[in-house]
Amino acid sequence: MSLIMDSRRAQQVGRLLLDAFRGDGIFGRTFMPAHLLPRGVDRGSRAHLHFVTLTTAINYMRDADALWEASRRTYEAPQTHYLYTPRQVAQTDTDKLIADMKRYRLARKPNKDADIWQTICITLTRHFNGDVYNLLERANFDAPLVLATIRDRRYQFPYLKGPKTGSLWIRVLEDRWQGHHLENLDRVPIPVDVHIAAATVMTGCVRGPFDGPFSKLRDAVTEVWFSACQGSSLYALLFNDPLWHLSRQGCRKTRGFPCEYRNQCPVARHCTETRLVKDGSRASIAA
Repeated sequence: MSLIMDSRRAQQVGRLLLDAFRGDGIFGRTFMPAHLLPRGVDRGSRAHLHFVTLTTAINYMRDADALWEASRRTYEAPQTHYLYTPRQVAQTDTDKLIADMKRYRLARKPNKDADIWQTICITLTRHFNGDVYNLLERANFDAPLVLATIRDRRYQFPYLKGPKTGSLWIRVLEDRWQGHHLENLDRVPIPVDVHIAAATVMTGCVRGPFDGPFSKLRDAVTEVWFSACQGSSLYALLFNDPLWHLSRQGCRKTRGFPCEYRNQCPVARHCTETRLVKDGSRASIAA
């Protein structure tokens, strides 16, 4: 069972979604959970950079809205504000760190999340003078080189270095932080999670039948969005936000077909009414 990748269809779907997202939104959604800043933080600042970097690192297996809301509350509270200063976190007792990350529900898995958070802060302190900006600068603000840096075995950036989370971080930096433009964004793959995959399948950009590892489907989704951008000024990361909303508010939410959201959907005419079924590490698509 081979997957069919339709890059021409992806071009059409992608442009419609981008136009909608930049206009009235996808089902009314025009921004992502990471787009809202804590009070007192200026866009493009070091504080903003550390806020999005550390929060993105624990953005796994949890509701994104709840995570970013918890992170904003944690940042704004005087008792926990220090959590976004890598040098201070690197020197903090583990029990205190866990307790403070639990205070406003920043940590969903307290021990694991605290370990991720502190490990990254220790790496930043030891190798980059406690500043994410220094990491970006050392990589010449080149997006693929930034990813290569955090994946270098000399450094420890758990979860942030992952294939999905790393790309997501680059997307947030370019789109929301905007403290410095990143180069070669066209070489960074779209961060494929179940929502990006589901929207890509539902719109027919990748088609089955298929029953196999989700990793194989993820590779196909990555390839089709790369291909959709060839010969244009667009790059695959641009499609992340609208695809995510399309699935989260529509494709994965609908109770049946015809889809109850079709009258609000900007790509309804491309809908194949084909669900992606994901079970652990496996995925299936009907014919």
